Amino acid sequence: MDQEKKEIITPISKQKVVLKSWITGRDKREIQSVFMKDMKVKENQEMSIGGSQLTAYQDKSIEAVIISVDSKTDNLLDIVLDMHSKDYQFIVDEIGKVIGEDDIDKKKL
Repeated sequence: MDQEKKEIITPISKQKVVLKSWITGRDKREIQSVFMKDMKVKENQEMSIGGSQLTAYQDKSIEAVIISVDSKTDNLLDIVLDMHSKDYQFIVDEIGKVIGEDDIDKKKL
């Protein structure tokens, strides 16, 4: 299966980022498993997640969706994390659209 791609340009540094335009069910399951791993359900059915789970969720989402940054394909997570915060947020928002979340920084369960 040939994966469709989407190109975006970051607003501050003008870097070209190539993303998958959609993810597979396997990708979605791997991303969601980050939350499920340490999720706790209290007696009153409230779920609690830790801050490290959100960070791991964001990292897994970046790894699953980004194909390249300025034609580089290695160490993509580090490249994105080292970007200007506005470029980072722009990418996170675009990834959220691809994985079906409004915003992976504001993930609600």
